[in-house]
Amino acid sequence: GSAGILADSFRRSLFPVKGLHQEARMFQTSFQERSRQFFFPEDFGIAPELYFLFKRRKAAMIKMLMMVGLGSFAGGILRFLLSRFVQVNSASSFPWGTAAVNLLGCFILGAYGLFDRNLPHTETRLFLTAGLCGGFTTFSTLMNESFLLLKEGNFSAFFLYTLISFAGGLLAIGLGYLAAR
Repeated sequence: GSAGILADSFRRSLFPVKGLHQEARMFQTSFQERSRQFFFPEDFGIAPELYFLFKRRKAAMIKMLMMVGLGSFAGGILRFLLSRFVQVNSASSFPWGTAAVNLLGCFILGAYGLFDRNLPHTETRLFLTAGLCGGFTTFSTLMNESFLLLKEGNFSAFFLYTLISFAGGLLAIGLGYLAAR
């Protein structure tokens, strides 16, 4: 086709002396054969069919990683916005924003049972669970803020915060599970 004509004209421009473009064609053929041996080494027993199977699995893994990454990106933005909104409107130094995000994240994960039955695609489930909820919930932030409350000696706020986060989280997961039934 036209690609072959372009390749021939390119080789002729590289090797203007008559006959050298034939050598270039032979070099290309031997290069193609050498690269085929590199990608399908018989020494390792990798057949071309298996190579393409591995390549397809790699593409599927990349697609799944992209879905988790996009979900995490969206979940992180939602976490920031909701946490900030709640904290600014609470007029308190108590970490209500993080508590609200954790409770809502627990509810969403609990309600995942509903998603699981209605979402046939693995990528969609990964986007919602590992991605969106993983980026949205803030357990590490909860632990850091709990530690800071203890470090400051604010034991009553620490106990209230951990009680709301843990007991409330369990209650929210249970409610989400019941809502999904």
